[in-house]
Amino acid sequence: MLSIINRKFRFAASLSICIFFLVTVALAKKQTPAAPEDFTIVVLPDTQYYSASYPQIFNAQTRWIADNRDALNIQLVIGVGDIVDGPMEIAQWQNADAAVRLLDGVVPYVLAIGNHDYDNVLPGARQVTNFNQWFGPSRYAGYSWYGGNYPDGSNENFYATVRLGGRSYLVLALEYIPRQSALDWADGILRANADKPVILVTHSYMYRDNTTVDPCDTADNTASTKTNGADGMTMWRQFVGQYPNITTVLSGHILGVGQRSDIGVNGNLVNQMLVDYQGWANGGNGYLRIMTFQPSIGRVQVQTYSPYLGVYLTDAANQFDWNLAATPSLSVNGNLKGRVRRGRIGTPSDCAAIAGATVATADASASADGTGAYSLDTIAGPRTVTASGDGWLASTETDMVAAGFSMDAPMFLYPDQNYQSLCDVSSAPDHSVTFCAPGTAPTPSPVRIAAQSKVNQGFVNLMQLYVDGASKGQTYTNQLDTTLDLASGTHRVVAKARDTSGVYFSNTISVSIAAPPICDVSSAPTPSVTICAPAPNATVSSPVQVTAQGKDSFPIIRMQLYVDGVAKYTVSSDQLNTPIALTSGVHRLSVVSTNNANATTKATISVTVQ
Repeated sequence: MLSIINRKFRFAASLSICIFFLVTVALAKKQTPAAPEDFTIVVLPDTQYYSASYPQIFNAQTRWIADNRDALNIQLVIGVGDIVDGPMEIAQWQNADAAVRLLDGVVPYVLAIGNHDYDNVLPGARQVTNFNQWFGPSRYAGYSWYGGNYPDGSNENFYATVRLGGRSYLVLALEYIPRQSALDWADGILRANADKPVILVTHSYMYRDNTTVDPCDTADNTASTKTNGADGMTMWRQFVGQYPNITTVLSGHILGVGQRSDIGVNGNLVNQMLVDYQGWANGGNGYLRIMTFQPSIGRVQVQTYSPYLGVYLTDAANQFDWNLAATPSLSVNGNLKGRVRRGRIGTPSDCAAIAGATVATADASASADGTGAYSLDTIAGPRTVTASGDGWLASTETDMVAAGFSMDAPMFLYPDQNYQSLCDVSSAPDHSVTFCAPGTAPTPSPVRIAAQSKVNQGFVNLMQLYVDGASKGQTYTNQLDTTLDLASGTHRVVAKARDTSGVYFSNTISVSIAAPPICDVSSAPTPSVTICAPAPNATVSSPVQVTAQGKDSFPIIRMQLYVDGVAKYTVSSDQLNTPIALTSGVHRLSVVSTNNANATTKATISVTVQ
């Protein structure tokens, strides 16, 4: 009996060993590079929640990298930023340091800065105390592959020169939404290393819809004073696409995954990737990207694996291949594709789709649909692309159109603020507000108040109306047109405007609101004075109530009552209403109005006093 049990045990053990061997061989076959010159780069998506709450997952990632360095020929590790979640929490930096220390002396690594790595999560301030203490130049100083940094003493921007597959590569880490000064520094580094393929990592570059991040994708990615830098769209057009040796761009920040390949102006293929799992369970469940470069067949295999779970993601968004060079196309055309939207100028209608806008090159045109989307096939090569529409200023971009490729080409239009003017402001000075209504004459209530502002550069994105110091509304354009019910009398009216640089300017006028007419003068001529009471030739008792209403195309500044040629009463108004004591007998009553041009109008009646 014991012998049978032993035989069963030996059989089970042998079976387990076989299964383990087969699984190991399968995993090795899946991960191990196929040729000696093949090499692997591991990409660490945003690690912020691991540093904050799940340090064991961060450790599992870096320990797996170290343990599999030789088996997979891992020659570089790249972090896409947001090393920590709370940059002022030292424990989070300690957790990150402990995990990354497992790579020290094992494999080179380049960890870019993310928005959560700036002091107090305020990237616009560009303060990086703890980031530089834990992952600044001093951390890399002992490694020969570390190249240099910008600004002095800070690793917000830095580069490394690493041997990958027997060839020197430049790995360039740029700050979150890079400032122009950082891009200028990077330009010098790229030109000095023109012989090397370049892998670029920056925290925010791609969006989860497989396009580059543009100003409308997320509010913190605008090229504005908040961050004072270039979003992904701007980086591609002005930086990434301009260099012949940039081959790869890696980014995170935006929850999700995405990838695209484009041709730069020099004909080079640029593969671009977004990878960020921070919104998943346990801060991302430890998933990382394995990029296996196979130069001999011109391919990069991209896989997604979690050392924490021991699981691969094999869907098309997480497992795919890249070419290392562009495949020749028989087509002479390429495609431009994107959306036409209102540009960001600080109004609630920013980023709204502009349906019906025309997008055109010299040889083709297309019309944007109801969502602002357009698709345009055009001859390959550098193309000038213009978007236009009624009421919008035309916008022009230059994009490199590659045969057989679809270029991400979003277009942004800004309102033509003089397209439909409330009044003529063509001769108005820069930064001025013109009141189009009311005029200078007293007007009855309700009264229309209209104003239009003008700037020679930029746009007006806010206008505010104040009457006697009280707010009466605002608009988000350069025009303000409303009707207000105001009490009779004189009011101080202020129209204030703000441009896209935050500069305020205003204009102030006085508006005279006429009291309701004492009597109906609608059919009276202009100018005229109507004595409403007493009636002509009436017999009245003393005191006599005299009322009169003036009418003029100019403001009436004065009304005067004369009795038998002698001035008895004066009022600064277009109305007169006063009692006057008169003796018995016949009297001549005259009312004289004077306008602001000093022109007078007169009416006279006779009355008999009992």
